[in-house]
Amino acid sequence: DTGMSGEERVAREREFAENRRLLLEARARREWPGRDDKILASWNGLMIDAMARAGAALAEPRYLEAAARAADFLLTELYDGRGRLRHGWCGEPLPVGAYLDDHASLAEAFITLYETRFEPRWLDEAVRMVDEILARFTDDARGDFFQTADDHEPMITRGRDMYDSPVPSGGGMATMALLRLAGLLDREDYREAARRALRAQADSLARYPQATCQMLLALDFHLGPTNQIAIVGGNDPIDDRTILAELHRRFIPNKVVAYVKDASLERERHPALLAAKEPIGPGPTVYVCRERTCRPPLVGVDAVVRAWSELARSGDGSDS
Repeated sequence: DTGMSGEERVAREREFAENRRLLLEARARREWPGRDDKILASWNGLMIDAMARAGAALAEPRYLEAAARAADFLLTELYDGRGRLRHGWCGEPLPVGAYLDDHASLAEAFITLYETRFEPRWLDEAVRMVDEILARFTDDARGDFFQTADDHEPMITRGRDMYDSPVPSGGGMATMALLRLAGLLDREDYREAARRALRAQADSLARYPQATCQMLLALDFHLGPTNQIAIVGGNDPIDDRTILAELHRRFIPNKVVAYVKDASLERERHPALLAAKEPIGPGPTVYVCRERTCRPPLVGVDAVVRAWSELARSGDGSDS
């Protein structure tokens, strides 16, 4: 209780309102602070990945569309005249070349866009990113990755991006992207490049696990078991959408997912994981594989959804 009467409180509130108006007028006459409106490749890659995952898990198409629009903007605007990715954009591509984390976060984002929208073009873009990493950022002697490209401006020393900060390390994201693409595309060269990076960082993983969480996630993915899930659509698109929605809304770690709507489509435009995966019956057909060995195919919505539940319960699917 302020001890004021109702009339006094009303008068005081009017006084405060007038004071706030005068303060706002005075502030409006000041020079406004600058706004940081640059668009960075790495941060946008993280956001695109998160938006695509959230859109699929929550069945929210707005998030998926936002992720795809942002990715298309980066692919259109962040390349220079030589076809090289830049670090960011502020009205035009920034003069600074892209760093390891720029390429790695975008590679991860493009893979996630494929696994949520199943448009092969996103895998093409992910491959372009990791090929650039392997060609220009790899320490051939050690096997892990430098922070800058081999043609970056001269520096006193060429550092590595292997420790997490408020954002995941570029080296950890690059290693995870290589492993995910290896599973989808059956690329042994990518798998071996990831192994070399993990071996190079073995001492850091053991000594500083709290600083190498992203690389530890890649190690966990590599050691497995990792489920490779190939889905061939059935006759009813509603059934396909149902099993995909049921898959995405469950947390099933360490997996890669490929889907083709129609088995008659040209397979060369789709991941190697779908090779020789044929539909059985009118319903959607699912193959759950590990290290190129597949279990008997699952056919129909009920059988597939039960399999998703088993994979989610066991964490790695070892009990299913």
